[in-house]
Amino acid sequence: MRIDSLTSLRFFAALGVLLHHLDFLGRSTNPSIKSFHTLLFEGFNGVTFFFILSGFIISLSFTERARSGEVSFSDFIFFRVARLYPTHLLTLFAAIVAYRSWPYLASDYRLISNIFLVQATIPDFDYYFSFNGVSWSISAEMIFYSIFCLVAFSSSRQLVAFWLVLMFLILINILAFGANGATGGWLIYINPAFRFIDFLTGMLLYRLFKSNKLRLAPTSATILEVASMAFLGAATLVAVYGGVGFPYRLDIYYILPMSAVIFIFAHQRGFVSRVLAWWPLVLLGDSSFALYMIHQIIVMVGARTMIVEPVNSPVYAAITSSVILVTCVLVSVIIYKFFERPLNIALRRVWSNYRARVSEQPISVDNSDRKTTSTVAL
Repeated sequence: MRIDSLTSLRFFAALGVLLHHLDFLGRSTNPSIKSFHTLLFEGFNGVTFFFILSGFIISLSFTERARSGEVSFSDFIFFRVARLYPTHLLTLFAAIVAYRSWPYLASDYRLISNIFLVQATIPDFDYYFSFNGVSWSISAEMIFYSIFCLVAFSSSRQLVAFWLVLMFLILINILAFGANGATGGWLIYINPAFRFIDFLTGMLLYRLFKSNKLRLAPTSATILEVASMAFLGAATLVAVYGGVGFPYRLDIYYILPMSAVIFIFAHQRGFVSRVLAWWPLVLLGDSSFALYMIHQIIVMVGARTMIVEPVNSPVYAAITSSVILVTCVLVSVIIYKFFERPLNIALRRVWSNYRARVSEQPISVDNSDRKTTSTVAL
């Protein structure tokens, strides 16, 4: 089962993170540009969408196949490494080149933490945002996958109890520490132990979806799709202009509206879902991981080479931002089509052949462009 609408929505989540990183707009002295950037800054909530969606899709694609013995947890971990690591290493190298970091690599322990994707576990700004800063999130994802292997077959009641304990701990820490300083920011926003609540939400959302699929007519589904997007948009405006505390906005505030969008669009019944199933949008969604991983480097290099700050002309701000955005999208599609996907297929084939030799139970590898959900997720 492939859910094209959710694949396409991944692009918009990555786009939100990209817009969040247009820092040069926030340094403008033009009140209109600065105000606009205040809204764009909220795009960091795209990470919450990715984490929840990851828990949903991985549960959808893996749980039943694991119960039937078609795949194992070792298959799952290998597939995730094969999916994430090539692009991670490519963009890590790009960051080293772009930021001229190579003279310091021999004595830089941050590089080791990045190579092994453990930087998100270190409560030090210079570590968790080092090199390609956005890679902290896939460092967190690798930990999520390890926890998933432990709780994948737990009962829904146990997972709900786990969710409630995590929420309690997060709220206690927000009240005690807020998001002050690099350590406070790490505790609430980066810390994989707390951010697992997003992935866990996705797991629970899948169980709700599986057991209580809504029987929606196309018109009703369209209304719910629009309503869920309006809910998320309204929540964002309230967050920015309504005084919602920043520590809450870093994660838990957006869990409900993001979950509503994912749950409704997973049904693929409405008009908006049909629009999102248009192949160019699906391609952008498939390329969203590459977009997420490469965009900050391009933004930094673009700002360094194109922009003289402060940017006070709205026309100049729009042109430079558009050039950076289009460049990021084009580069991400190229990475996906000619690097990420071919290498992922090759690695999966190697693993399948290995499994065939060891256990005589090869795993099917889908080489088509129209992948199944399980191919995307695993």
